[in-house]
Amino acid sequence: MAAKPFFRTFLAVACIVVSVAALINVFADNAELQARAKELACPTVACQITRVDRTPFAQTFDFHTSKGLVTVKCSRGAIFFGEYACTKP
Repeated sequence: MAAKPFFRTFLAVACIVVSVAALINVFADNAELQARAKELACPTVACQITRVDRTPFAQTFDFHTSKGLVTVKCSRGAIFFGEYACTKP
């Protein structure tokens, strides 16, 4: 009987933690991440950001360069936590 209230409390706390992590991933300041994505997309040519897509799981940036459209996707090491790593898919 003692396990049921513990499980309920653990589940409630886990839901709150995941919800806060998702909100931070979507609404936190991403200027540093955007600069890293721009550096990856256009290290030698001038470019302009045309689209930003932010979800709890990843951020996707589209850059217009003289060579065309370049997309960079940045996602965390774990689903909601960890450092962002950016790649050109």
